[in-house]
Parts: sequence; C-alpha cells; structure tokens
Amino acid sequence: VDRRQRQMCIRDRMEHIPKEVIPSVFEYIYSNAQKFVFLGICTRPAVTILPNGENAHCTVEPMDWWVKMINSHAPKSVYTHVNTYGLDNNYMILNWS
Repeated sequence: VDRRQRQMCIRDRMEHIPKEVIPSVFEYIYSNAQKFVFLGICTRPAVTILPNGENAHCTVEPMDWWVKMINSHAPKSVYTHVNTYGLDNNYMILNWS
C-alpha cells in the first residue's frame, strides 16, 4: 500500500513533540509528502501543564529554528508553508521554485 500523501497539513502538533524526536518526524513527513506541506507551529508555552509538571508545548522555538530543522532533516524538497504564531509570529514559504 502506498502511504504517501499529496499534501500534509500539520497544525498545533509539532510543538508537542520532544526536540530529540523532531528530526525523525520531519524525515517521515517529507518522505511521505509528494506536493505540499503546511506546518502551523505555536511558539509560546501552552496553558496546559501535564501531570508530570511539564508544559504541554515541550518544543517552543522561533521560526529560524524550525526552518533549520526542516532544511537539515527533510530528505527531499517539498513546497512548504510554515506559519509560527505565539511569541514569534512569522510566515515563510520554502522550496517554491
């Protein structure tokens, strides 16, 4: 079964993933996306505190950090829109040419 997707839209998820797992998540996303990726990423701590006392947003980083991670760990170029919101409000389009 071919599990690749023409488009992937990931909103309010990436900031919940621990930093050490982000590279493998981007490898998965960009290995399976064929045409387009949209990433909506919150850049502020969550209101929610987990039972272990940690903030639900364990990876709170600015746009530049996320773009560096994409460029470092995506196995291929895919047309991508990245929207960060919270403490760092930005919008960037990658791999559009």
